[in-house]
Amino acid sequence: MSNLKCRVGFFIENYSAGGLERMLVDLVNSFSPTEYVLTVFCAGDNEIVTRLFQSGIPPFVDLKKINVLSTKFAEEWVWSKNPPKYIWLLFLGIIDLLRWFFAGFNIHRCKFFLKNNPVDVLYVLNGGYPAARSCLSTTIAAHNIGIKTIVLIITAKPQHRRWPLLERLFDRYVSLAATYVISNSNYLTQIMIIDRGFDPQKAKTILGGIQVSPPPSINTVQEFRKKWFLQSPCIGSVAVLQYHKGQRFLIEALEILKVEFPSISCLLVGDGPERAALERMVQEKDLVKNVIFIGFQKDFRIAIAAMDIFVHPSLEEGFPYVILEAMALQKPIIATRIAGIPEQIIDGESGLLVEPGQTNTLTESLRRLLRDPTFAHKLATKSFLRSKQFEINEMIKAYHQFTFLP
Repeated sequence: MSNLKCRVGFFIENYSAGGLERMLVDLVNSFSPTEYVLTVFCAGDNEIVTRLFQSGIPPFVDLKKINVLSTKFAEEWVWSKNPPKYIWLLFLGIIDLLRWFFAGFNIHRCKFFLKNNPVDVLYVLNGGYPAARSCLSTTIAAHNIGIKTIVLIITAKPQHRRWPLLERLFDRYVSLAATYVISNSNYLTQIMIIDRGFDPQKAKTILGGIQVSPPPSINTVQEFRKKWFLQSPCIGSVAVLQYHKGQRFLIEALEILKVEFPSISCLLVGDGPERAALERMVQEKDLVKNVIFIGFQKDFRIAIAAMDIFVHPSLEEGFPYVILEAMALQKPIIATRIAGIPEQIIDGESGLLVEPGQTNTLTESLRRLLRDPTFAHKLATKSFLRSKQFEINEMIKAYHQFTFLP
């Protein structure tokens, strides 16, 4: 029997401390360094290595940065100029087409890189589909150089084709290249098969899971609330501050609820490109004393524990880990009825589901829980019991099984 260790690689385009990155950390930590040689490949900025280590990537993992063609800097430059909406939409269309052409060039770059950094098994983690085009390039490149097992992981809703002929060509090659295409909800798997035309034999579902830990102590939570001057009742959300995460709808709901609950506070955990716009919105609505921005928090579970109601008002999702964390912390939850969220929350039993982008229905659901603490407690209890169905060990076992690993 050979004593050579199996070489396992993980590719992620960038690191923004979200659910996809959480999955990366969980997967990497599930492999023993005595049996496997582990490498994380990443594109993105030069600080990504530091962020990965801070998030829990163990020090024995080799981190390598791939230089790929990207439109990121062009997007950031145009966004900084605050252009009119029609100019921004036109620019986005041009940029999206350019991404596809860059994806073709990046196949060759990734082939060269992977030849010099060989692995036996490669996990490619993509937030959605097509999403990070470098993930598609890496999947095709890995197949072309003969990597034995390639697992493409999709964690957010795939988009409809904007450039049908071009995208069908890429979809065909990616479907052929990947050994498995794994989504973290049944909803996403069906979209990959029906809308994007992936092989049903390769498209699999592995529900997301979390490592259940003891909740933060009462003293820790009280200190946290004092530190950030949180008033009661406290509602809140944990997500990257991006438009599609929907924090603006929570702020709009807060403006309405403040009339009935003047001391209400709203805790927004996370950072991102939408922060400045959200802060302006808070100022315009005279909610500066009610809305607290605390940025990225490594241990965001303390923040969730400090909330009376957890809200996830996202417009686009996959199977959000943060909802599982809120369930495990026994919080009443309001979330949007999209993607894999209804697979997590049973509406009216373990949480409340609302339509995305609807401030009025979000407001009414919040008002219902704020007025009826008994009902809120009932939802929280059922939510906690349901969270036990989403344990990380089952998720990891399934990934190892699909990739032919012991």
